[in-house]
Amino acid sequence: MRIRRSGDLPGRFLFVLDDGHEDLLDRAGDLGLVALDEATAQLRVGDGWGAVVPLTSAAHALASLARDFVARRGHGPAAAWHVQELTEPLAPLSAASPRLPKPSRPRRTGASPAVSTRPSPTPA
Repeated sequence: MRIRRSGDLPGRFLFVLDDGHEDLLDRAGDLGLVALDEATAQLRVGDGWGAVVPLTSAAHALASLARDFVARRGHGPAAAWHVQELTEPLAPLSAASPRLPKPSRPRRTGASPAVSTRPSPTPA
């Protein structure tokens, strides 16, 4: 099946593209990629990590996965809206990103999370 127009994908389908700054790594999405360096990117497939691909073919790889999703999502009210809703994986997944873990960074929300200073209740 070919994606002929944007209407072939469900309205809630989300592509997440991270330019390598890793500020979108924790964003949920259906398909996406994270730039690893100036020449390669790793695909995101649902909640998992997919193949590492050359940046020159990353758009083609994402479009191919999107076409596969459209072909496999089903029809009618029971059709999948998101990659995670498919009964079979859309693509082979890797265990994790090839990026080394980094310390947590504060989110760019502008507000700090509230921290309770009340003591914990003691058991009775």
